[in-house]
Amino acid sequence: MENLENTQVEEACATSSASEQPANVETSPNRDEGEEFVNSERLALRHQGEARRRAIEEEFRKINAIDPTVKSFDDLMLMENAEEFAEKVRRGYSLTDAFIITNSKRLSARIKNAAVRSTLSRLAAKQHLIGAGTGGGEAAIDVPAETYSLYKSLYPGITDGEIRRHYKAHNK
Repeated sequence: MENLENTQVEEACATSSASEQPANVETSPNRDEGEEFVNSERLALRHQGEARRRAIEEEFRKINAIDPTVKSFDDLMLMENAEEFAEKVRRGYSLTDAFIITNSKRLSARIKNAAVRSTLSRLAAKQHLIGAGTGGGEAAIDVPAETYSLYKSLYPGITDGEIRRHYKAHNK
């Protein structure tokens, strides 16, 4: 009987440990696979997030090259046409394209002003190459308007060339 009781106890222990062991064995690989799946999914999401962040940073670099006053997303949302910009982005335009489209008039005016400034500065830079009294003849002499009208009133038949020659001779 004692033998029978020991056998029953051993069987009960074996059954309970056998039922615990397969549960642990089955759960453990599934849990590892699940953790691997979750970790790989998290890793993939992290990579996607980093890729999006880098793409947005690149868009901001492009926008900043176009308009140096824009340094952050807040600057874009504080523009006078921020609603139009946001609508373009919602429609699928890239940040750069939406920025260019919504600010095209302002950007073209800025480009035009820069071209005018550049041309004026180039002309001013070459001004020193034109010598005083050289290359222009009589046409290069500027007679003040008041003096010109005085010549015309005193000498009604005088030509512009004569006025310049006389003015040049007396105002060296």
